[in-house]
Amino acid sequence: MSDDIFLPSLVLTSLGYLESLYDGVKRPEYCPQHSDIWALGIVLINMVTGGDPWDLASLRNPSFRDYVNHRGSFFKYNFSMISSSLNKLLQKILDPSPRHRITIPKLRKEILSIKSFYSRRVRHLSRP
Repeated sequence: MSDDIFLPSLVLTSLGYLESLYDGVKRPEYCPQHSDIWALGIVLINMVTGGDPWDLASLRNPSFRDYVNHRGSFFKYNFSMISSSLNKLLQKILDPSPRHRITIPKLRKEILSIKSFYSRRVRHLSRP
């Protein structure tokens, strides 16, 4: 892994503040936009699937390590109910390198263009 990959995770401190943790070689300057995009991705996958992709965004966490090593297939394999469009978007939102994450304006545009967050199979099964 290159040293520009940082793995942020938000932790609620005893004072009630959210702090960003990094499991990288060096700690980058804090960029609220990059952290906000990451947080939106975690909230989105939680809202759509009802689950969390990993407990902690750390290479010591097997689920997160699997995501980093298999970004293209991780969500479709672990959350088979999501659509291909959402899978592609989650990869842009949850890019381990903060500077490569999608921007808020592009994220908004892509969210609006997705016809469904769910796969065709799930949509078919949910019809009365």
